[in-house]
Amino acid sequence: MRLPNNISLKLKLTLHYVGLFSALFVALWAGLYATTRHTLLTEATDNLRSQTRAALQNWKASSSPTFAALTQSLAECGLAAAVVDTAGSALAAAGAPAGFAQAAKACVKPPSHASCILTVGNVRYVVIAQPLRSAGAPVLFTGRPLQYLDQVLAWQRLSLLVGLAALVISGTAAGLWLAGALLKPLDEMTATCNRIAAGDLGRRVNLSHRSDEIGQLATAIDRMAARVEATVASQQRFIASAAHELRTPLTAIQGALDILLRDALDDPPTARRLTQSMYREVTRLFRLCDQLLGLSRAHAAEAIHPQTIDLPAFLREFATQASFLAQARELTLQEGEPTTLEADPDALKRILFNLVDNAVQHTPEGGKITIGWKKTSQGVQIWVSDNGEGIAPKDLPHLFEPFYRGDRSRSRRRGGAGLGLAMVKALVEAHGGKITASSTPGQGATFTLWLPKT
Repeated sequence: MRLPNNISLKLKLTLHYVGLFSALFVALWAGLYATTRHTLLTEATDNLRSQTRAALQNWKASSSPTFAALTQSLAECGLAAAVVDTAGSALAAAGAPAGFAQAAKACVKPPSHASCILTVGNVRYVVIAQPLRSAGAPVLFTGRPLQYLDQVLAWQRLSLLVGLAALVISGTAAGLWLAGALLKPLDEMTATCNRIAAGDLGRRVNLSHRSDEIGQLATAIDRMAARVEATVASQQRFIASAAHELRTPLTAIQGALDILLRDALDDPPTARRLTQSMYREVTRLFRLCDQLLGLSRAHAAEAIHPQTIDLPAFLREFATQASFLAQARELTLQEGEPTTLEADPDALKRILFNLVDNAVQHTPEGGKITIGWKKTSQGVQIWVSDNGEGIAPKDLPHLFEPFYRGDRSRSRRRGGAGLGLAMVKALVEAHGGKITASSTPGQGATFTLWLPKT
């Protein structure tokens, strides 16, 4: 049965359980009713046959066996009896209402040993037939009233109605209470989710003590809420950092324009210097916008177009190109065993260029930068390491956050905005991989990325 969608879950559960138990109750009662009816009817029929046989034996042994004496002896036993000839006329009858003989003859066809049930004068009888001598002779019809069987069955029907009503009433009351108790945590989760939706991101369900389905749902909601809280906090930090990064060049441009507007145009050297400064800041803004756009695209997995890459040949070609970026630093390729990789070659090149550029920024001239790879059971491991200044332990957990820079003044002088490693992480995760960083201050750093098999 399909219930309307606007009914509460508590009421739906109660109605389904009550309906199920009611159906089971009715099915059990129907089985008991049929069994009782069959048992009582079989007992009444067997008792009727026994009494009829006994009366016939006594009648045959009597000195004057008449049909009237036979039917009277059966009537004295509480039975209805009638002797009917082949023409359908009653030769004798006793204990039977009018019309019993004709109804019995139409109901049971001798010499069948079957019985039948007929109603005469608002009384039901189970009737059997017994030929008195041979084929074509008169037939004795005997019937037992079924008032007792009908009373028992009527009591059972009444019991069904009373029991079914009690089951529905008590089951509905108990079901509503039980469903309410079981679903109370869901009400709490709904209230918590509404609080979270209203902005209380620190709110949690906290049902860790439960290991059932409701507990698992609560745990999933708490994990989702924590993820949402972290994402919102990250977005807020991102917006604040982006605004700060944009504000710096805009402030410089505004300051230069203020000076120009205060008659600096009449001083060509000053105007030229300010114009060059504004050009550098505008260039920096363009570069920052390109990096933000690249980071946004890197987070979109659909922007990745994997294809089979011969990794040794790919990295040899990349190392040749990256050697120009390394300038006065030694760049070496540490080769592993030949392997192929399913990845977007353009995205992989951007990942490696950003890692090599990061190594160049933090490695002095004459230093060493190493690119290597290794085939693993899960996929491919690629790393870029250097022997430069290294990374402070407090900075390692934040390296891949947008706009994060361990040494902001030095990064700004180098033109960095702190987006390169964030874009690297996004591109690696778009491939289904992961990236980590390890470092010992003063001894260099290593960035390792794992790309899975496809």
